[in-house]
Amino acid sequence: MELLNNDQILNMYDQLEVSVAIIDRDLKIIYLNQTAQKFYSKIFGERNYLGYSTKQCHSKVNQGNIEALFLMFAMGKKMNFYHIHFPQAEGGEVTVLQFPYTVNGNIEGIIEMNIESSLAHGGRGEYRRVFEK
Repeated sequence: MELLNNDQILNMYDQLEVSVAIIDRDLKIIYLNQTAQKFYSKIFGERNYLGYSTKQCHSKVNQGNIEALFLMFAMGKKMNFYHIHFPQAEGGEVTVLQFPYTVNGNIEGIIEMNIESSLAHGGRGEYRRVFEK
């Protein structure tokens, strides 16, 4: 099997049923897959989210929390995750996974994955297992 090229990799991300977005240090969305575009439109309203500044949908407190997350990533934190209630999401719950996005060893942004249907204990995602023990 040959190595994937950039177009094949982007196509692969577009096939995921998981919202994937990259947000730069200025909180601007610099990449999102098709699922992310649909997810953000469903949750926050119809618009093209590529190039969108998420400062418009985060309070000053949340913007401070995001800056703290950048600091935690710089100190070695590998991942952040939380569960949030969005009535518009499937099951009303979303699990958010966040990872540092680095370029040449420097943290340049956050990779954010949103999974509709919480994966938390007792969340709807817990009951969607493909295989049982």
